[in-house]
Amino acid sequence: MTTNGSRSVTWLRSIREPIAVLAWTYAIVKLFIFDVDLYILHFIAPESSWLLNLRLLALAALLAISWLLLGHRQFFLTMVYIVGYPFIIFFWKLPKLVWHHWATMLILLPSFYSTLGSLRFTFILYTAAAISVATIGVSRSEYLLIPAMLSLTFVMLVVDYRAFKSSQSSSVFSKLAKIIRDLHPKIISGEYDQIAPTNLDGESNISEGTSNGGESPQLPQLYMLHCAADFVGRKVEEVSKDRQYNSLLAISLLAVIAVTIFVFGMLNFALFKITPESFNGVGSYPFLQFIAYSMGRLATADLTSIQPSGPCSLVLALGEVFFGFVILVILVFSILTAARDAYREDFHDFEKSLHETASVIEDRIGAKYSLTAAELEIGIADTSREIVNRLRKLRGMPESESDESADDKSPPNQLSDGAKREPN
Repeated sequence: MTTNGSRSVTWLRSIREPIAVLAWTYAIVKLFIFDVDLYILHFIAPESSWLLNLRLLALAALLAISWLLLGHRQFFLTMVYIVGYPFIIFFWKLPKLVWHHWATMLILLPSFYSTLGSLRFTFILYTAAAISVATIGVSRSEYLLIPAMLSLTFVMLVVDYRAFKSSQSSSVFSKLAKIIRDLHPKIISGEYDQIAPTNLDGESNISEGTSNGGESPQLPQLYMLHCAADFVGRKVEEVSKDRQYNSLLAISLLAVIAVTIFVFGMLNFALFKITPESFNGVGSYPFLQFIAYSMGRLATADLTSIQPSGPCSLVLALGEVFFGFVILVILVFSILTAARDAYREDFHDFEKSLHETASVIEDRIGAKYSLTAAELEIGIADTSREIVNRLRKLRGMPESESDESADDKSPPNQLSDGAKREPN
């Protein structure tokens, strides 16, 4: 019985994700773009459009059947999951994805940095784009459509420029490398030599470790900093070897192509509303047809029956073909050469600064404790084995040996003796 129940829960969890995606996609498309259900029904069975009047009754019947089959608990949990799916995406799935793949996310850091650096302008820009798209979608007045077309054209030019210039700038890695290297003098001078907590007299006692049964281990900050620098440096090196920054350049190019296709589709759609005689072969759903027409213009292929028949429509068609050549030229002479090399050099500089920091910290550990970082870790493991093992596991290293083995390899008072040997 328990096995059947667990199987049903697993089956339900496997299908509620696509159901939530479909439900929210349908809601967004229907509310903000077009009547997708009407379009599908007209395409499949034009004579059955009256069925749409019964959509609420069909939804109620579907909920009733689901409630009966799933029971109270699973039904309400599923409904909460579907209704709150956007919150689950933004407050659970995305943070979890970033946490598990934070090193890979570094390749997107320049884009985030560029966007946050001009957040106000970005908000105004995309707000203007949304207003322009909505105006073209609902209005037929040329006094509103023409300003919307000009605004959308400006937005496209700015997005293209930022995609090729600002968002691919890797100066953020150079700034991070400089910030990390600025810590080196402080590390060498002993500013990070403190141990928390300390004794009341202010003197550190690493060897004793804890004073209340191991609840508050005394860990040198130098050890913690060395673990952090070593861990981040290893992860950044892995990302660098995989050359995943090439995917950022490819994504940027695809975004430019998508924006160009959509904007020219909207411009042609607006022109059709102003002067329908500018195009031939427009069918029942001009919006989707003009998106396909725009895609065909950029790819120099006929994907629809629409053909330009006026001077303005010909100018738009030639303009989109010109943009296609511009994108190709930038791909060959910028994306594949200078931009990629600059990104790689700055990323490697960031990686190098992390390794240098780990080396500087290890030198300071030797100067303060007369130990290597590995020997310091062995001494700390006597009293803080759980924390040390977690840090080692985080860095992909095996757990430290037992207390008996550690005692065989390291004298009991090695750390405190090392601390005592530090010159005043």
